[in-house]
Amino acid sequence: MYRCIALVLLFFACVTPPRADAVEPEVAAITFDSHCAQSTNYPAWVTTVEQDGGRFFDDPPYWMAGATLPVGQGRVSIVIDRTKMNEDLALQIIYQDNADADLVVQLFDANNRALALDLFANVLAVGREARTDTFIVPLRRYPTATRVTLRRIRGDIRMFGVAMYAVVGVAEADDETLQELAKLLGEKISPDSPLAKHIAQLVNEHAGAKYAGPAGQSAKKLDSLVVAPAAIEPMNPGSATDWIVLPFPANSDWPGPKGFAAVLGGGDFLLRGQPVRTRQSYSVPVHITFDVVLEERFAPDGSMQVIFDPADVPDDLQGEQNIDAQMCYRNRGAYSGTDGILVNELLSLGENFHPQSRIIWPEKPFQLNAGETYHVSLVVTARGMQWTINGETHDLTGVKVPFDKFRITLYGWQPTDRWHVRNVSVN
Repeated sequence: MYRCIALVLLFFACVTPPRADAVEPEVAAITFDSHCAQSTNYPAWVTTVEQDGGRFFDDPPYWMAGATLPVGQGRVSIVIDRTKMNEDLALQIIYQDNADADLVVQLFDANNRALALDLFANVLAVGREARTDTFIVPLRRYPTATRVTLRRIRGDIRMFGVAMYAVVGVAEADDETLQELAKLLGEKISPDSPLAKHIAQLVNEHAGAKYAGPAGQSAKKLDSLVVAPAAIEPMNPGSATDWIVLPFPANSDWPGPKGFAAVLGGGDFLLRGQPVRTRQSYSVPVHITFDVVLEERFAPDGSMQVIFDPADVPDDLQGEQNIDAQMCYRNRGAYSGTDGILVNELLSLGENFHPQSRIIWPEKPFQLNAGETYHVSLVVTARGMQWTINGETHDLTGVKVPFDKFRITLYGWQPTDRWHVRNVSVN
């Protein structure tokens, strides 16, 4: 089955009467073939088209990255001249539908550093569910973005081309302007609005609360406050090859959605319901640190998990045993309805996949807020663990990893949640 935009464009061209003052959008219509990188038929704001890991074909024209390639290999990038294009872009993709494939849209800067690892989750699945092939790329939100990248995660990807054109997106007004407008109109501000959240951050900071700045330090003054998770730069870039993107475990009987494969980008991970695991194995003592941000509390409950697996567990299976440190959230109506941190030990998968487990460190109250950065440190020794989150340390003496050799798994659950993990270090 081919997902095609040509008829959609023709339909709107026929039924939408043009305004006398309307300006025809400058459309970049790019056919993926062996000549697309040298084409001069694009608008001036398209610099070039690049590909890596796949191959262009000419008869018929398309780009392909096959299912036998390693996870994450294969991408096509449209390079944008930001001096000539500063609006959001409508991106329409023509591709061959494949239910087993996973394709994401990413943004990179001029130094090929990732700005957005995954704008829309799996665009093939999302487009199928939403019955659309059109996605709005928020360039205004990323002023240094110069590459719009279509990246294969897994499966057989075959794309025939894209169309891109400028659209008017949501403009971000500053807080002072918004407050003045609210006063002028006499509107009450919802506590869920961005303005209310920004004001709350400023109030909390003034009262002594600490927010992380780009260097991992606390902001000291209101006029120099930097709190946005997106401002955090990787301090330990590392190599993506140090981690393996795992599929959903083949021996799991979980009946619901299974999420999507994790996306790796240097020192940044995006966990979307499926885990990553260290390629090498470790022995105690070991020290794991990372920063993590949960976008939204979409599911009834969810968790960020650091799992210690025996070194010999196959990458496509869940092991019979592990030690699992969890940061959990539970929305109202789910289990206790309160957030917490705990350590669980899986003893066996049991018959008919009825896991036998026990909590080896009782749950402690812990608030897990969407959009907030949590600096996590987990020290594992022969005596036990020491777990520090945002400067608060918990002594877990006696909570041990019982394996001589183990690998470390990072798991963001549930499938609808998106966990951004940065600055990962294991030593």
